[in-house]
Amino acid sequence: MNVRRKLLYLLLSALFLLVTFPFLQSSWRTDANSAVAPLPSMSLAIVGNGTTIILNETGIGGLQTYSGYGGYKTAYPAIKGVGNYTGVPLTTLCNLVETLSNTSVVKFLAADNYTLTLTYSQVYGNFTTYDNTTGQPTPSNQSLTPILAYYFNGQNLASGDGPLKLAIVGPEGLITDAAYWVKEVIRIEVVDQAVPEFPSFMILPILFLVTLTAVFTVKFHSKRLVCRVFPERISSLT
Repeated sequence: MNVRRKLLYLLLSALFLLVTFPFLQSSWRTDANSAVAPLPSMSLAIVGNGTTIILNETGIGGLQTYSGYGGYKTAYPAIKGVGNYTGVPLTTLCNLVETLSNTSVVKFLAADNYTLTLTYSQVYGNFTTYDNTTGQPTPSNQSLTPILAYYFNGQNLASGDGPLKLAIVGPEGLITDAAYWVKEVIRIEVVDQAVPEFPSFMILPILFLVTLTAVFTVKFHSKRLVCRVFPERISSLT
């Protein structure tokens, strides 16, 4: 009886392997195909607060990552580049050199000398959004995230687009205007546009100088006026 039971267990185990082996193969093949592509050679300069940091592919690959869906709408109009993008959030890169404030702007420079400036609200995802099929304006219910992308649908960006590209992505798959998608980014700069406060200890000396200048100016012009109106009296007095 025990021998029969063991043979039955062996037959059932063999049958189980025969049935599941193709699925296991498919799973292994999928994992192999979805392996992350190595980052290509790249260099990014980050400037801010008197500091400049140069990051290569190792430095960029070691930073926080974010993946989301996006694409862009051109002026023609045409919808392009819709898919999944992975890269480093713009805020993460900016905070390496300077803490962002509501007076900060971020300037981008591309390899072809194209430039773009994002406001503080845009850095935190405030953009006009459109449906990725119809191109019609569609409000976003969830915040967008600007990133410097290095992957598109799990692969390195195409030549002429990367290795780094400014992309506006989010969880809803909405698209944004093409003007904000900067290809081949090589430099970003954080600039604080706050008006510097005037030192309070300088106010009184400046007021004194202004008052003194005004008094001498009035006296000088008053004397010239008197000389013109009463020249005889002035001559007799002298």
